Formats: sequence, structure tokens, C-alpha cells
Amino acid sequence: MAIFTRTINVSAHELGAIADKLEELGVDLLTLPVVEVEAEIDVCVDDFGYDEIYQAYNDAAGVNGNWLERAYRFLAEGDVASAMEEMHHNITGLAPPSHERAIADLLGGRRAHG
Repeated sequence: MAIFTRTINVSAHELGAIADKLEELGVDLLTLPVVEVEAEIDVCVDDFGYDEIYQAYNDAAGVNGNWLERAYRFLAEGDVASAMEEMHHNITGLAPPSHERAIADLLGGRRAHG
């Protein structure tokens, strides 16, 4: 199950009309409680576009949405070290690049980087 939070903003014009109607009814707008409504809905990942999912992931992870593009550009430029650093800083749980390079060197029979 997914939990979604949605805030509904009321424009100044609408708020004025609401305040006027409440005044007619003898209700002070400032004394009204915040209304929270919970609803259970079924959604599927197919209900969302790539951009929406990508943005939601970045928002939830608290990362700058451009890090993936930077990592991709670094790879295109042949700068694997910078791409790995970018990924390490933005993806939780990745081992430090130096650790990964050391493993690659051991598996490849190369000397470890100093």
C-alpha cells in the first residue's frame, strides 16, 4: 500500500468567497480545524510517467535530480572515477569507489590503486 499526502491550496479569491460565506453563517474562519481525509486507493507504477517516478524518487531520497545526468555524462567522457563518485554520493548503500576499484583490480589481476 502506498500513502500519498496531498495539500490543497485555496486561492486568495476562493478564500475570500469562503470567508464571506462563513461570515454570513456566523463562523470565524480562523476557528475552523484543519481537515484531514484518509483514503485508500489502488495504484500501479504504470499509472505514473517516467518523469513523475524519477522526481518522486529524487524527492524521497533527498538528492539533486541532475546527479544521474552528470554521472552519465562523466561515463560518456570516459571519466569513470567521477561517475563513481557521483553515484556514491547519491545512492544509499554503495561502497566507496576506492573499495570497488580495489575489488576490480583483485579480480582483474591488476595492482591496487594507491
